Amino acid sequence: ESPMSSDGTLVVPPPRSDRDADLACKGLTALPSDLSLDTRTINAADNQIRSLPEDISRYTNLAGLYLARNYIPSLPRLFGHLTTLKVLDLSSNDIRSLPADPCTGLVNLIHLNLARNNISSQGIPPTFSHLTSLVNIYLDHNTLSTLPPGTPSVLSLSISHNALENVPVDIIQHFNNITSLNLSYNKLSGVLCDEVWVLPQLSWLSLTGNKLVGLWSEDLPPNRKLGKDFQAEISTKRWRLEELYIDYNELTSIPTFFYKIKSLRVLHVGGNRVSSLPFFLGSLPALQDFDVHDNPLVTPPHSIVKNGPQAILHYLRENEDEPLESEEEEHSRRADPLFTLVDGSGFAENIEVGLDYHVDIYAHTPYGVRCLRGGEIMSLVLEPPPPYRPVHAKVMDRGNGTYSASYKVVHAVPHVLMIKFRDAHVRRSPLMVHVAPGGTDTHASEIIFDEKESGVRGEVSRAYLLARDIYGNRRARGGDKITLTAYQQDLHQRVIRSQSVDNNDGSYSLEYTPDELGQCVLRILFNDVIMQPRLTSYVYEARDLFLSNANSVDENGKCFRVSVGPGPTSPDHTEVENIKNGFCGLRNQFNIVPKDKFGNLQPFMPDQRFSVRMSGPSDLVCDVQANPDGTYDVAYTPTTSGRYKVDIHLIKSSTTTTGTTSSINIPQPSSSSSSLSICPKMEIEIQHASGSFYYDWLDHIIINVFTNITNVLVRIGYDHHDETILVNSHFDSAIGSPGAGDAGAGIVSMLEIANALMHSNDWKDA
Repeated sequence: ESPMSSDGTLVVPPPRSDRDADLACKGLTALPSDLSLDTRTINAADNQIRSLPEDISRYTNLAGLYLARNYIPSLPRLFGHLTTLKVLDLSSNDIRSLPADPCTGLVNLIHLNLARNNISSQGIPPTFSHLTSLVNIYLDHNTLSTLPPGTPSVLSLSISHNALENVPVDIIQHFNNITSLNLSYNKLSGVLCDEVWVLPQLSWLSLTGNKLVGLWSEDLPPNRKLGKDFQAEISTKRWRLEELYIDYNELTSIPTFFYKIKSLRVLHVGGNRVSSLPFFLGSLPALQDFDVHDNPLVTPPHSIVKNGPQAILHYLRENEDEPLESEEEEHSRRADPLFTLVDGSGFAENIEVGLDYHVDIYAHTPYGVRCLRGGEIMSLVLEPPPPYRPVHAKVMDRGNGTYSASYKVVHAVPHVLMIKFRDAHVRRSPLMVHVAPGGTDTHASEIIFDEKESGVRGEVSRAYLLARDIYGNRRARGGDKITLTAYQQDLHQRVIRSQSVDNNDGSYSLEYTPDELGQCVLRILFNDVIMQPRLTSYVYEARDLFLSNANSVDENGKCFRVSVGPGPTSPDHTEVENIKNGFCGLRNQFNIVPKDKFGNLQPFMPDQRFSVRMSGPSDLVCDVQANPDGTYDVAYTPTTSGRYKVDIHLIKSSTTTTGTTSSINIPQPSSSSSSLSICPKMEIEIQHASGSFYYDWLDHIIINVFTNITNVLVRIGYDHHDETILVNSHFDSAIGSPGAGDAGAGIVSMLEIANALMHSNDWKDA
């Protein structure tokens, strides 16, 4: 049994034990890390998850993973280690490709749903064929241009609404056990390959909404016939096909081998160019659901066709061809599109969504004479701009030269109304139709928050209510009744200042001013109905309309809850940390900690930056780098020693000004003066030397040889002095000696001298 539900997702079984985790509609951004390692099923559909943990393979008993309608772009590297996984639902995410490794390791996967992603044929690796246990594959609404690699285990493959241009013979042959194949609404054209018809177990096939002109190789021109003869194979095949949908293609005839398909119960051929139905269709014993609408049928005649499918089948079983009128008589009575008149509420320039409109068509001859019989194949189509789909109205032939049609549109966008027959427009067609949205529907309207559902303490925060009709169209006018109540989420539930503003364009500004950090709750009455948050809202073909943003829900599920963050950066409350004396020639650093007027730490804000300058013996422009936690690192490298004054300015960018500058006071650890002492420049060099030298010791000439010894040289310089003092010592010792006196005491003295020099502005002071 197929695990698909009516909305195109895998059916999630109800939790049966504590091993089944139901996390759907929880507003999660990631899977909880505290799930039991013994978990059997995880249902985390309808959340905001953007990635899966790299260690997901630790759930060694996981059999079902349901992650529909999230924001997952890819699978982790170790995903293929879930060898016990049987059901995987990743529909309605943002996956563009499948890695090769997971396709190799999911050896027990039975049901796979990847519908409504952005997967192309290049995104499916060859290792997809290693999923040898797959039974059901759902790849609808992607961008595939060819079939995925097949395995004999697959029984159902749905790949509708993609970009398939043909059915590759070398791939379809691997699906030799498939029973259900959905190739509807692709770009199939020309003639379908014969290998589809010889699939031995096929019982359900849909080719709706393509551009096929033929269904097997016999429909090809003689000079393009295929080399392999399938006539014998088809005639001896034991047919299992029960349902066949080939409507809305460009077919002109029905293949003769259809008379062999005795198991056929459903046959839809509507919306093609078939002019004559073969009589053998009446001999198919199981055929009950038969649809041939929107075809230019001559046989059976219109007097039979208008009575419905059962009358057509009865005619095919019992009657011969009816004699046609002479050509002269037929021509004298034929209707002319240019003289045909149209009337009715549906043939107007302004209409509204959701209402039923009717059109009456009165056929006339070229002499302006009203036709007294029907028989014309009329079409009425309303064509909206992409990506919306055309509206095809069903035209009823009354048999007396008049025709009627009715339609309803659901998208508030301009449509082009076209009424045609015999490939020509009737009078006043095409007609531009302006479609207005319907009345406001509370459940279809949505709330959009500024700053990702956050408020600002002490500042006016805003959310926007977008009024929509029941089909999700934006309203263009105001006038709705809005009642907004906002209160702080604390023990006292304090009401805070709030108001609603009608923008007179179908939107409303909801303004509130939080006075504490934490959370505040908005209660919104819209036309006397409480607006309730929803995680995702699909309102009538949501893929063409809108997907409302995710809103936080309070414990009662009837109010909107927003997080309150810090206010704007206050120069008077911003702090500077780790500011201390620096060193010449070295990179020195201190930190700026932005805070609002209440002392709350500011998060990182891209429209805010700091400018830091130091003035003293020389002017310095400091390098300021922002950190993810909202703080800033300030680095400077002075070349001249002395005392410097530090000036820090806050600059806020906007779309209307170049920025505003504010000064910030810098507290000093030991002084109220906002200045720094810059110590002398220090240079360090390490030498590694080898060589030898002679010297006379006790009347003996001695040669000393040294190899790869280390020398440490430190130069401490003052730019305004020319004198030079050399202080040196050695830091080796005699063998077996700790070297305290020779020359540890000298080394200690040198370090103390260097320390004193580095913390003084003048060597004489040191």
